[in-house]
Amino acid sequence: MGDFLPRDLHEIEVTGLLVLDLTAPLALVALGVELSELLGDDLELPQQIAEAASRLHFHGIRAASATGEGNTIAVFEEQIGRAQLKIIGTTTLPTL
Repeated sequence: MGDFLPRDLHEIEVTGLLVLDLTAPLALVALGVELSELLGDDLELPQQIAEAASRLHFHGIRAASATGEGNTIAVFEEQIGRAQLKIIGTTTLPTL
């Protein structure tokens, strides 16, 4: 685990992104999936959805965090311009 430390936590300002929101119940219905299918250990379905979203020119996806606390946004770097993401703060996380 030492190879992954130290870690920086960045606060990022995001502008103009087209994001597939998997926290929206209607989006899950439209995709024909249940939230539980996205939160399990099997990553095949979430990866397929992310790949399809990228092919459809979404800039990223928003989904429930695997920790169960809050949400996470994954941005497809190849789909966006550098001006759409701006680091506005950085905190170095303590090592354990």
